[in-house]
Amino acid sequence: MSHASSTAPPLPLVVQVGFSGSRHLIPKDSSWTEKQKASFHTHLDEQLTAFLKDLPSQLGLSAPDHFLCGISQIAIGGDAAFTRACAALRIPQRLFLPQHREEYLRADGSAGPDFSPQEIATARELLASSHIIQERIVSDAPDRENRFHDAQLELLRVSDVVICLLAPGAPKATDSPNPLATGTQGLIDLALKNQRPVAILRLTIEDHLPRLDAVWKHEKRFKPPVLPHELTGVHLPGSTTGIPKIATYTEALLESGSNIADSKRNLFKYAAVFIIGFHLLATICAVVALVLYFKDPTDPTVHLLLYMELAFLVSGLGVHVYLHISHACKVWAVSRVAAEIARSVQAFARHHVYLSHLFQLPFHRGLRPLLRTLNVLHLRSSSRRDAENWKARRDSYLRTRLTGADGQISYYKRTHANAHCGLRAARAVFYLCSGFAFLCTVLKLAHFQPTEWFGAFAIVLPVLAVGGLSLAAAFDLEARHNTSEEMLADLEILENALTVASSEREFTRLLLETEARLLGETANWFSRRSFTGVA
Repeated sequence: MSHASSTAPPLPLVVQVGFSGSRHLIPKDSSWTEKQKASFHTHLDEQLTAFLKDLPSQLGLSAPDHFLCGISQIAIGGDAAFTRACAALRIPQRLFLPQHREEYLRADGSAGPDFSPQEIATARELLASSHIIQERIVSDAPDRENRFHDAQLELLRVSDVVICLLAPGAPKATDSPNPLATGTQGLIDLALKNQRPVAILRLTIEDHLPRLDAVWKHEKRFKPPVLPHELTGVHLPGSTTGIPKIATYTEALLESGSNIADSKRNLFKYAAVFIIGFHLLATICAVVALVLYFKDPTDPTVHLLLYMELAFLVSGLGVHVYLHISHACKVWAVSRVAAEIARSVQAFARHHVYLSHLFQLPFHRGLRPLLRTLNVLHLRSSSRRDAENWKARRDSYLRTRLTGADGQISYYKRTHANAHCGLRAARAVFYLCSGFAFLCTVLKLAHFQPTEWFGAFAIVLPVLAVGGLSLAAAFDLEARHNTSEEMLADLEILENALTVASSEREFTRLLLETEARLLGETANWFSRRSFTGVA
């Protein structure tokens, strides 16, 4: 196993910054000139950019360990200023829209159209910016009010911290939120109700120029995202600076996670064999010593066998204690699941799609910061991919992920065959040893000579039978056998569906379903193995 240099940068984690701002920042009844309006927006953008630039230090973040990702809508006023600030700082930005882009830009509110023709043009220009990595529709509500409420709820759910920009005259935020409030004030109230860190930027205007004053609420509840401690030794290549590419990130995670998982898996296997083997040998020594003692209490071999029994018991106990204090199973499970997640994300390298399956599966909560980071890096790296025939991408996916020599179908076939052989061997040991133990007991009852040795075998053989079953349980053979059989059946169905897919949308849905099925099995395995011991 290779160890990364201590000078290499760690795996950075994303901090998602949700934003909402008032739509009308300049009083409607003002007689401002176009020059004054332009100067106002320029100064506002500068101040908002300065606030975002200083945000990591306010949150206690360090550049190598964390990077920001903005989340907002693309409304006029504050949202547009936030988008320009993110573009200036090269902060990747995700857009959560309450409805499809064209419907959103041409929607009508109680006071008329949400966007004027000029504002629509400005929004389209911002949407084309290279820092925009996702447009996601987050509501299926039939009415306008609930659509915007859904957008607020989703923004709050995925954000680590929220920033809200309030126009002059907006009501003062209180710790008694109004559940019926809408717009930016509604998001503030939601954040306060849920005790989420929120920075309220209140705008004042002096001589046609803006000034932003920040007031933090629940800022002490912000905790910088961290990697699971089992993965803190994973590092990026030493030459990596800034926000890494997804290929670099997943390769580092896959290589290190696989190495650690292989090492801990081998440790667990050898430990299981040693623990069960040592206890079996200790039992044999004890039984043989007892037989010899009844024959000749002065036989020096009795003491030797008893010392050997103690040595085997201490050795087995020592391996067992080491296995638990080193948390080998937990490290193995976390490392393997991290490697499989990285492998799954790599399968989407040529597909610009929201990795929703990462958040729908029951992964350990400690993995959530890593999952969010992988999703953001994937969206960022794939957002400007060149147009490519989707059928070519589908064929490549089938070949590399499913049907190839190193694909998942071949992997599960090998797993099924190995588990089947292991189960047959364990069951054979159990039935043979149990049968011979039964026979020895019958012979002892019939007073066949030597009776004492039949008695000894009647004790040792059941222990050996149970040892075989314990080893099979420790190696998870039953679950691996059944799971691999189910996975092969599911993957064959999905392979056929992918092969005959007739559109890119159908292919994308099947791609997400396939990866959810593959990672779902890993999540189930993680639940079984994280805290298991030698049965």
